[in-house]
Amino acid sequence: MMRPVLLSLLLCAPPLLGACHPDPVHSDKVAAQGPEDPGIPTGPLHRPGQPCLVCHGDAGPASMVMSLAGTLYQEDKSRNPLEGAIVQVFDSAGHKTATATNCMGNFFIQKKSFDPVWPVWVQIKYGANLPAVPMSSAIFRDGSCANCHHDPTGRATAGHVYFLPQGTMSFPKGGCK
Repeated sequence: MMRPVLLSLLLCAPPLLGACHPDPVHSDKVAAQGPEDPGIPTGPLHRPGQPCLVCHGDAGPASMVMSLAGTLYQEDKSRNPLEGAIVQVFDSAGHKTATATNCMGNFFIQKKSFDPVWPVWVQIKYGANLPAVPMSSAIFRDGSCANCHHDPTGRATAGHVYFLPQGTMSFPKGGCK
C-alpha cells in the first residue's frame, strides 16, 4: 500500500518544487511595476499605461489571464484617457474580437474568450462618424501594449497609444467620476 502513495508523492514533487522557485526575471518585472495607487482599487481601472500582461499573462500573479490589454489616450501629447473607444482585433487565422475602453482608457481581452493566432492587427473605432484608425504594423507576440507603447516616444518606443494628434478634434472630458 505504501508504494502507490510514495509514487504519487514523487510524481507530484517536481511541480511543487517548481512553485517554490519562481522565475526571477518575471518576479523582477512584476516588482518593477511598483505599488498600487491607493486611490484606485485593484481591478479594470488600475495601472493605466502599464504593461498589463506582466501580471495578467500566463505566469501571473493575477488570476485573470489576458491575451491583449492596454490603455488608449485621446491625443498624442496628452494623457487624457479615451473612454468608449472600440478596440478591434483581427488574428492571422481570420478570428476577430472587439472590446471597449473604460473611463481610464483601459481595455483588455481575456485569453479564455480570445486566444489569438499571432500576428494580430488592431484598429481603434471611436464615434459613429469617424473612420477606424488602424495600427500601422502587426503585433507579433506580445499582447501587452505598453511594452512597445510608453512615454517618452523614441527609438525604443512608439509612445503611448492615442486616437488622433493633438488639436484634431474636441474630446469629452476623460477620466472616471
